[in-house]
Order: sequence, then structure tokens, then C-alpha cells
Amino acid sequence: MDTPKLNLYQKLLEIQKRVVGLGKDKKSFSFEYVTGAKVLEHIKPLMNEYGLLLKQEIVSFDNTRQDYNTAKGAKSEILTKVVIRFTWIDCETGEKDVNEFGANGQNDWDKGIGSALTYAERYFLLKFFHIATDEDDIDNPELKKQAEIAAEKVLNGAIKEVKACTDKECTVQVWNKYPQLKEVESFKSAVAEKGKSFTAVEAKAPERPANEPTPVATEKQKDLIRNLLNSHHVPISFRDRVQDIESNYEGYIPLADFETIYKELQELIAWGTKHEAETPATSDQIELIEIHLANTAFKEEEAKAGKAKLAKGYTIAQANKRIKQLEGLIEERSKAKSNAA
Repeated sequence: MDTPKLNLYQKLLEIQKRVVGLGKDKKSFSFEYVTGAKVLEHIKPLMNEYGLLLKQEIVSFDNTRQDYNTAKGAKSEILTKVVIRFTWIDCETGEKDVNEFGANGQNDWDKGIGSALTYAERYFLLKFFHIATDEDDIDNPELKKQAEIAAEKVLNGAIKEVKACTDKECTVQVWNKYPQLKEVESFKSAVAEKGKSFTAVEAKAPERPANEPTPVATEKQKDLIRNLLNSHHVPISFRDRVQDIESNYEGYIPLADFETIYKELQELIAWGTKHEAETPATSDQIELIEIHLANTAFKEEEAKAGKAKLAKGYTIAQANKRIKQLEGLIEERSKAKSNAA
């Protein structure tokens, strides 16, 4: 008995069935994520097996210069917004399935477009086949910008602590408290000025009698820290700082450091939450909502109603919630369409 031939959508469904989830294969700035290379490593052999091609065409792109201040000085990058048309082609039947996907990439002047294209390909495949990764969105320019703002806040707070010191011991303690800032000129200058001579400040932890152990945080307290670190409001540099402390103390966190870290994390998350609740949605978010509403999963009247809501304005927090809602509906209806095929 001959095996019945599959149409394009049935082949795509078979690929979706065979790639359930991908493990994270790269680590950067304490984030683990799935690389584009790993996605293609799993998808491309299946495309070859079923005789499918994925054609990519740039529909539009826009470059915007981004100037901002960081803890290490002024910086300029290019934010590239790109819309790509991905077309699935069944080489056996000639069938096609056209999809448009928007993506952003922010990087150095010569890498903006490359970041956007890489981001688009990776996330189109992950979202199209509903591949679970639970990964951190390290490419999101908005998170990158929030991280820079949060890092600046930490730097300013550290300098204020230095200026408030009244003796050398206090200055040394503040210097040791912020290891991630030891190469930042403004922080070094503040410590040098307070201590009259930077070389006179001995960067070492206060000595403790050999028989007196350093009090450390309990596992329950460390879990509190880990849960807060998962918030997207926490900058990468802060995660690195906690990781460095654990490395220096062989996996432990001194109780004094725990109390400081826990307080700062709460302040960062409170600030980030307030910022997202009060700040208008970014142009990237608005554009992504518009792209989702244009998806064939929505009827004309649904798309029209969605655009009417969009016209009234969203905050960053509301836009994030709306994007997740739309993506959920697209996924649900796409599955129903595949099952019906």
C-alpha cells in the first residue's frame, strides 16, 4: 500500500511534532539561551527530509541611531527594525505559505542589521513551530536600555556611599562592596578623592578572627535572591555581581551581602515595575502588536477592534500583556488549523 503524500501544512505539522523543545546551549552574562545554530541544527535536517525550503526576503528595514550614557561613558549604537517575509515552499507540490515577521536588533554601527536578521530567523522558527525554550530574551533592545539605566543607578548610589564615608575603613568597605565598578573611572575617582590616594586604599575584606566563621545566608534566603534575579528588571551586571560573590565564597553568600543585595533587588524591581506602568509603549511594541493583528489567525473585525484599542494607547506593561495575549491566540488557532488540515 502506497504511503499517502503529505501536503505542505501536514509536513510542517510533522516537523512541529518532532521538535518538542530545545535545551539551552550557550551562556552569556549569566543567561542561558538557545542559539540560532542549534535551532537550524534541528530544523534543517527535517526540512531536507520533507523537501521544504524557507525563502527569506527583507520587506522593510529602518535604522535609528541610539545615543545614551552608560556607567563607562557615552555610547552610540544602531537600532535596526526589520520586517522579513518568510515563505515556506514545498519542492514536491509547489505549495507555499507566506508569513511576515518583525524583529529588532541593537548593536554596533556595522552589526545592527545582522543582529536583527539573526534574531528574526531564530525567533520565527521557534515561534512558528511552538518550540519550548523558556529562554531569556537577551536581544530585546528595551531590556538592554533598562539594564543600562539600572546600572547607572547602582553607580550613582555607590558614589554617594563613598562621599558619605568619614574614615578610611568605610571607604574600603564601599570599594569592596561593588567589585563590578572597580574599573569605572568615576567610581575610582570618588574613592581616590575620599582616601586622598587611591593606592592607599587596600581593597580587602575586613579581617576576622580565624576561629570566627563568616555568617552566611541560608538556602531559603538564597532562593529569595534567585527568584528576584529572574525578573527582567534586573540588569545583567547585577547578576554577575551576585555570581562573583558566590564564586569568592565557594557557593555561599555572606549574610551582610545578602541583606544589601536583597534590598537593592527590591528597589530595582519596584522601579522597573513603576517605569513600565507609567511609560508609554515603545514603537517596537506597537509595531509588533500591529504585525500580530495582521496575522491570518484574526478575522477582519477582530483586527479592526484590536487596532482601535491600540489607538487609545498602551503603557509598556499593557503592551507586553497584549503581545502575550495575541501570541497565545495565534498559537491556539494555528494548532486548530493544523489539526483540521
